[in-house]
Amino acid sequence: MSADVTVVATAAISAAAAVGGAWIGLLAGRQQIRAEDARQREQRTQKRRDERKAAYGVVLDLISDWYWDDQYPPPGYDLLQSFTKPFVRAANAVRVYGSDDAFKATERFQKAVEGVNQVREKQNPTEAEVDAVWQELWDALGEFFAAARADVGPRDEDFAARAKSPVTGG
Repeated sequence: MSADVTVVATAAISAAAAVGGAWIGLLAGRQQIRAEDARQREQRTQKRRDERKAAYGVVLDLISDWYWDDQYPPPGYDLLQSFTKPFVRAANAVRVYGSDDAFKATERFQKAVEGVNQVREKQNPTEAEVDAVWQELWDALGEFFAAARADVGPRDEDFAARAKSPVTGG
């Protein structure tokens, strides 16, 4: 009888160890799935941020080029080809990928450019009219900068490595 008890006890202990091992394996597997899911979500979030960042960068580059070329036009400068068409494409990318605030700022900037063009078409615009449309343009551009920075600008995690750097004293 004692041999039977030993066999049954050994079987029970082995079964309990197997169930415990399976349970630990199940928990570890679930944890691994959660970690992988979180990693993939973060990767998708970063990809979307990079798309928005690229769209904002194109708009900002085009605006910089436009302003420069407006002040110092190169020979044969064609506003439509050099700025308007590429800007509309870039603005559409902001409309698709950007934040609501960036969308609104882009719309405001386009209306301000339209205002600048309308004042230029006037025979004798007043200095106040010229100043007003350019001020609106600069305000719209500032609004766009603020929206883009709020959306894709530096985050705390962007500086985490630098904060721990021996060079910066972190």
